[in-house]
Amino acid sequence: MLSLIVTVIALFFYPFGAAIIGFSGIIFSNKYRLIYSMAFAVLLGLYGYYFLPSHEIDLTRYFAIIQQYQVAPPRISDVLQSQGIFLGAFLLFKLVAILNNLQLLPAIVGFVTGTCLLYIAADSFSRNSTSKSIRIYLILIIMFIFPFAAAYSNVRNILACSLIMVAIYRDLVQKKMNFGTIVLYLLGLSFHIAVAVIIMLRIALNICRNKSFFNFLLLIVVGIAIFFIPYSRNVIIEIISKGTQYATVNDGNVEYVAYINQSLFMQITKAMNAVVSVITTLVIYRNYIAKKTEWNLFSFLLGIITCVSFSIRMPVYMRLLFGFLMISVPQYSDFLSRKNISSDIVSIVLFCVFIGCFFMFIANIVTFNEYASFSFASIHALIFELTDWFGGMV
Repeated sequence: MLSLIVTVIALFFYPFGAAIIGFSGIIFSNKYRLIYSMAFAVLLGLYGYYFLPSHEIDLTRYFAIIQQYQVAPPRISDVLQSQGIFLGAFLLFKLVAILNNLQLLPAIVGFVTGTCLLYIAADSFSRNSTSKSIRIYLILIIMFIFPFAAAYSNVRNILACSLIMVAIYRDLVQKKMNFGTIVLYLLGLSFHIAVAVIIMLRIALNICRNKSFFNFLLLIVVGIAIFFIPYSRNVIIEIISKGTQYATVNDGNVEYVAYINQSLFMQITKAMNAVVSVITTLVIYRNYIAKKTEWNLFSFLLGIITCVSFSIRMPVYMRLLFGFLMISVPQYSDFLSRKNISSDIVSIVLFCVFIGCFFMFIANIVTFNEYASFSFASIHALIFELTDWFGGMV
């Protein structure tokens, strides 16, 4: 209890110290998983705060939208009419506009993403009784390979994936299909339409696992009803249209695709992410053979879809990779915590993976510099100058 109190106090007075306590709590404790995850995620939020775009990316476009909201905010009725359920981004942009600090947007993205990622990891450690050494390796590895620079830039999709993955984890692993889980599903969907694919996979899996004529008939009836509701029909058509555009590069991004195909760094990064996805999918398959649970089957199918997405020339794989990496930690935790695996083999495998992921970490640093600037002065402020963190809020 004392460590929990210290963590909460540190969150407000010295976030960097809270991150250290949060990391220690995830490694050495099975309690207060959400609090420790939030404490560690503060560090990722701070990195996001000092993520300063060096050229035009999605984040700069969102900055422009927020600045428009500060001058002439749209009415929520107009947003509801045009966006329907997909108003999560509007509410977030509106909040940042009110707080009058653009850098809070990537900070919020880093904090929410980190909290979701670490909470899933911490809970799986507790459930699998994962050893402390494996916990350290897995946390460091996921921190090395997770594309945080792309996450800070992406905003909408990464927030949607983060919330949806927590909802699915609560649904399939914790068996908490309650009001809170439903809210997470809806909130995640409200940020980006792309996660509808993940939600549909979850629904289809449930129908297939519960092989009853009633469920099959219900799915058909609901599907037909949804299609004939004008707004829902538009959403379905938009999903199909977006998929076609990404697959055929028929959306005006020919120059961007040419840049990707000519960039050696982009090709290497894509190849490394593809290797990680394939290896993780194989690990999940072994887990499914050992324990045929809905969670393992869902994770395996998502892995297959993610691996297939690498064949598309556009970097659309990132839309699935975010979520897939989030569920990789509990899968590796389950795999490495089995009693029939030698501890020596586990140590050797983890060490080799750690070395490989270190090179991915270097690639992520290069990617960070491709997207934004981050100086040693920023690092100093990150650790010592808390007034910069609060910026325009004080």
